[in-house]
This record gives sequence, C-alpha cells and structure tokens, in this order.
Amino acid sequence: MKAIEQITELLNQKFTEPEFQNFFLVSIETLPNDIIHIFLDKDDGLNLDECALLSRFVEQKIEENQWLGETYTLEVSSPGLSRPLLLHRQYRKNISRLLSIELKDTHIGVKGKLAEVKENSIVITYLERITLEGSKKKKDIEVQREILLENIKKALVIPSFK
Repeated sequence: MKAIEQITELLNQKFTEPEFQNFFLVSIETLPNDIIHIFLDKDDGLNLDECALLSRFVEQKIEENQWLGETYTLEVSSPGLSRPLLLHRQYRKNISRLLSIELKDTHIGVKGKLAEVKENSIVITYLERITLEGSKKKKDIEVQREILLENIKKALVIPSFK
C-alpha cells in the first residue's frame, strides 16, 4: 500500500528532528475496515501524550496529502509487552529484562535475562541446574548463551512485578 510507504517515510523524516531523535518506528499494520495501526517506540519509553502528538501529526499529513480515503481509523501506540521484539533497537532498549525466546529451527523456548546486544546476536543469562560431580547434590549455576538474531523466531519481554 502506497500510503504505508508514505507514512513510513514521513515518520522516519520526523525522527531526524532533534526533539524526536530517540523515537523510532517499529511497524505499521493495516487491518480490515481501513484501520492503520502504527507502532512507535522511544529509547526511554513512549508516553500517551507523545503517541497523541504523533497521531495528530500523521493524521494531518494524511488529510493534507489525501493518502487515504474518507473513512479510516488511525491508531498510534507503543508495541506493548504482548508484541514480539522486531528491531535491534528494541533489544538494546530491553537490556537487563527477562525475555522468552522461541528459536526458529529447534522450536525450543529459552528464558533468560538479556545481558548484551551485539551487532548480529544477543547474550542472555539464565540459571541451569547441574548435578555436582561424584554427588547427588544439585546446584544452580549462571550460564550465558549467545543467540544469533537470525535464529530468533519470536522474543517477548516477560513483565517483572518487583
């Protein structure tokens, strides 16, 4: 859809302005009944007022340029915890948070604390229970695991209520 490309370009241009440089576009989805959902984020967290400001900005440009028909619904929000991480920048934003990761090839789930984000991978830490050598005793040890971003099917932030 051409309008999606125009909105994407508009927002990416907006995010080069000094007061918006820590904002970024995560995705734009089109839904039935002419609903356009824009998911935005910000390095230090997006608030409701910022979503409203950007929603008004985008809506004004859509109207001025007649990118869409008369009836459409525009929704602007942050992705929230129920949506998977899609961008490298989202991983960086969530360092030190607990992630639930589904890997592509093995369909194995991994849960761990996001310790580091590299160019093409992430490093998570988690506890693994091992049996002590020559004993029946078990011990939890902290393990680090590097996972290539290309091998991640889905990664979700697990909310902490501490």
